[in-house]
Parts: sequence; structure tokens; C-alpha cells
Amino acid sequence: MKICLISRECFPFTHGGIGTAFYSLGKMLANLNHDVILLTRKPANFNEDIYNQHYTNKFKTEWVEYTEGAFSVHSLLDYSFQLEKHFDHFNNTFQANVAMYAEFDGEAYFLLRNKNKGLKYQNTSFVVHFSGPLFALLEAEKRIPSVYEQLIIKMEAYCIQASSYAIAPSSFILNYLKQQFNLQHQQHFVIPNPINNTIFTEPVPPASVYDNKKNILFIGRLQKTKGVDYLLKAFQQLIESGNEQVRLQLIGRDVFWSDYNMTFQEYCKASLPENILSKIDFIGHISQADMFAYHRQAWIAVFPSRFDTFGNVALECIYNGTPVIVSKNTGLPDVTGEDYNFFWHEENGVGALTTLLQKVLADSALRNELALQSHKRATYLHTHLPGQFVNALQEIIAIGNDQAVEVTAIDEQVFLLLNQYSAIWQQEKNAEIKEVYIQKDEELKKAWESYDNKNNELAAFWHQHDEQIKDVWVKYDEKDKQIQGIWKQYDAKDAVLQELQQRYDKLEQQQNDQQQQYSELQQQYIQFQQSNIDLLQRYNESLKEYNELQQQYNQLQHQYNEMLSPYNQILVQHEKLKQQLSTLNKDIEKYLNSNSSKPFKVVARDNKDFLPEIELLYYQIGLLKKKGRRFF
Repeated sequence: MKICLISRECFPFTHGGIGTAFYSLGKMLANLNHDVILLTRKPANFNEDIYNQHYTNKFKTEWVEYTEGAFSVHSLLDYSFQLEKHFDHFNNTFQANVAMYAEFDGEAYFLLRNKNKGLKYQNTSFVVHFSGPLFALLEAEKRIPSVYEQLIIKMEAYCIQASSYAIAPSSFILNYLKQQFNLQHQQHFVIPNPINNTIFTEPVPPASVYDNKKNILFIGRLQKTKGVDYLLKAFQQLIESGNEQVRLQLIGRDVFWSDYNMTFQEYCKASLPENILSKIDFIGHISQADMFAYHRQAWIAVFPSRFDTFGNVALECIYNGTPVIVSKNTGLPDVTGEDYNFFWHEENGVGALTTLLQKVLADSALRNELALQSHKRATYLHTHLPGQFVNALQEIIAIGNDQAVEVTAIDEQVFLLLNQYSAIWQQEKNAEIKEVYIQKDEELKKAWESYDNKNNELAAFWHQHDEQIKDVWVKYDEKDKQIQGIWKQYDAKDAVLQELQQRYDKLEQQQNDQQQQYSELQQQYIQFQQSNIDLLQRYNESLKEYNELQQQYNQLQHQYNEMLSPYNQILVQHEKLKQQLSTLNKDIEKYLNSNSSKPFKVVARDNKDFLPEIELLYYQIGLLKKKGRRFF
């Protein structure tokens, strides 16, 4: 199937119940392999990363680019007009089998108008989803609609009746609308809203909670329709009756109450005693994913709505195993199922709600039984809802949409109200313009009066000071002559100054030349300084070598001094030996010339100091004799 869902609310960027329900439905159908497009406005807080986490090729969006147009005097009627043009353009390609819209704000008014006139979209079946019209909310709050809201109500009435098919999330809203309109021509399907299966993938069994920590949970906008004031009064009665361990947690956006002339949270802080206020947590709006922890910690969740077509937040509670108390005469019992049987009847008053709370807070077994019933109901919905939606849409497609619905009277009323609202709007604008004109005219009169007063004061001042002004002019002429003389002096001084400037320029040029020469000399000095540093380095190296040589010289000198004394002794011995040798030579010569048969023995006797040498000499002479040589 090709399905187009039509809603200005784009989850998760907007937080309305219609946008949440349509996103959950689109996600469920896309998971069943159907092609789904959400026709919506691109939100101001759009983020592509968040978008890609929630939408796929089987479920994507078609953005309506809205700018003020033919019906700009009424923005919702104007948006419906431009929505029809955009749908006509994109559906030529998409060719939706089914287009589902909510009646709220009459968004599909012009789409249905053109279809029922037989002009367009004969191959597309339009299905209204009863999400809760504006007039029902106004009735619940007992508020009279303005002309602007009356036109919206007529657009909604047209959207409710102009379709041959309707899906209601609860039997309550279907019966309510049947009492308001003749819907005998419609085929109706009562199917509860699906849940966001991206976050709530399947029902979770009930969690264990502690008796000493009993949180009462409320989720929804803090507005009168949701009955949060009923819950506040019941909570006060609980605390006053001694239930000190109980806390009230309020999750949802704070809104203005005309009854209080302030927001609900401001009212609580201004009027509640500290012992009550200290037990209330104003949590504000949070994402669906962040709800899980609050669900699991809650003893009971309470939804005491004055009017509610279904209750998506109550469905999320039972999916997470949290028991609930809901208003009986609303669409909320279709969330829990009729077998749940733990409902609050608004006509029984706040006291009855207090009694229910006291009963469940005091009885853990009852609380656990309600949690199990909630889980059973969630499991049933999780199993059967996809098939119910698919079967209903396939039946609608099979039947077709040949029947045209006659709603001409409402169509005429819409444009009559548009004319009436336009006239009122024009009167209001004319009144605003007239009021601004009167205000500006008074301001202009005051300005002219002020101008006249200032003008009279100026005339009197002029008359009073006329003679003084004449004297001033005479003095002015004298001063003018003086100034002319000063100017001549100035011109002469200026010429001298120019000459001095020229001389200064020459001196400055000379100074620049000298500065350049100085720079060159400085460069040379730097080079010389570098050379001096190199020489100094070489000197230090040479000095080091000199010190090393000097050290070596000192060592040699020391060695020389040590060897000098032995050397002198050797010299003395040498001289002594030299003398002895001389004496020996003389003795040898003497005894050689003598006739002694043993001259060497005589020599040896007289020269004992040379005994080894004499023995050696003697030995050599003996060898010579043996060889036949004659010695001496």
C-alpha cells in the first residue's frame, strides 16, 4: 500500500499527540513493508541527524513550504489551501491509495472540498482519524470560542463529515462525534493508537518498587483539559491525611491558565504550603526515551482528563509495566481495556480520586495486580494492532471511494465565517489604526504647542539681545581685521617653516646616509669581533698545547735531574778507571820490556781492580801461543 499521513506536527520535533500517533502509525506500517509519506511542515528546530534516526526510505516526509497566501487573514485556512496545492503536486508521482488526516484544526479542508466536488483525487481514499476536535476541548474547559475559533470548528466539522471512512482510537470519541454529527454514511473502525516501536519495542514486565518510595506520576501538558488540577487537590488531601512518603512527579510543559491568570506551576508555587510544594517535582517536558526511568520508578500513574480521545502517554506507561488510574468517561479506558476496572469517574469528584489513590498506595498486592493487567493489555495491543490497521486500510482500498459526501451547508458556513472574521479583523485593524492616529494626532498637537512656545521664547530673546548682537558684529569686524593680520604673519611664518622643512629634509637625508655608513661599520665590527673570537679560540688551544708541552718538559727535567747524580758518579769512576788504565798500560809496557817469565801475573798482582780483564787477556795470549804465534 501507498499511504499518505497528513499532519502539521512532525515527531520528534513537535510534541503533540497527533504527531506522535501518526509517526507511530507510519513507523509500524513501514516496518510491514508499506510505503508511507508524512505530509507536514518542516519544523523550525529541524535537525538532520535526529531526522535520519527516525525516518527511512519506506517512511519519509514531504515538506509543505508554507508562505502567506490568499487566505492569510486566517492562517489555518490559508495553510489548508496551500496544503492542497502541495498534495496535488506530489501525489501525481506518489499516487497514494489512502490519505489519512486528523480533523483537528481542519487541516484537510480544501483537499476534501476539491475531492467531493469531483475535481481531484478520485483514486485516493481519504480517511479521517478522530483525534479530538477543538470544539470538544473548548467545551471541556467551558470556554466560548472566538470567531477565529468558530471558523476552525466549521472546518473541523467539514473534515469529520466529508470522508466515507473514519478510524477512531477509542469508542468514546466515536460515540461523542456521532452525537454531534450525522455520520451514518461513514464506515467506522475503532483501533487504538499504536506505540512508537522505535523506543517501545515490546511490552516490559512490571518492575519491583519499594514501599518506602511511592511516586505518583502525571504525564501531559499542565492544562485544564488534562485534569492536573484534580490530581493536585487529591494529592493535597493525601498529604493532609498522613501519607508523608508520597511524591508527585509532573512531566509536561507548563501552560497559562486563565482561571489563575498565571501558569499552573506559578500558581502552585504561589498558593501551596511548603509541606505540599516540597513533595512535588516539576520535571517539564522530556523525550519519550527519557520517560522509561520515571515509568519504572512510579507506584501509580494518574490521568484524570476532562476530555481525552485516547491517551498515548497512558499507553506508554502500560507498555513499561506501570499501572494507571484513568478517567472513565474519556477515551482512556480504550488504553487499559474494559476489564481493567480501576477507573475514576469525574462526576464523583476529587474525593473519589483520593480514595482510589489511598487504596492502591496502601495495598502492594493490588498495585502488582494492576501492573500485571496493564502488561497483559499492552501485550495484546502489541500483537493485534498491526493486523487491525492493515486489514482496515486494505478494506477501505478494496471498497473504493465512489461515494461523494454532501457537506455544502458547512462549506458555505466556513466562507460566511471567513467573511465575518475578515470583517471583524478589518474592524479591529481599523480600530487599531484609528487609535494609533488619535495617539499620533495628540502627540503632534503637543509638538506644535511646544514649537510655538519655543518660537515665542526665541522672538523675545532676539528682541532683548538685538543691540548686543549689533555690538558683537562691530567687534566681529575688528576681530576679522586682526585675524587677517594674523593670517599674513602666518603666511610669513609658513614660508620660513617650509625653508626649515627643506633644511630638515636634507639633514634627515644626511642622517640616513650616516646611519647606513654606521650600519656598514657595525657589520664590519661584527665580522672583526667574530675574527677576534676565532683568534682567541686558537690562542686558547695553543696555550693548552703549550701547557701540555711545559708539563712534559718539567717531567723530562725531573728525570734529567734524577739521572744527573748517577751520571756524575759514573764520570768520576770513568776518570778513575781511565787513570788506572793508563797506569796499567804503563805497567804492561814496563813488564813486557822486562825479562820476567810471568809478566801477566805480576801485572795482575799490581792491578787487582782489572783482574777479570787481565785473566781474559791472559787467556787470549795462551790461545795464540797454542797456534804457534809468538806473543811479544
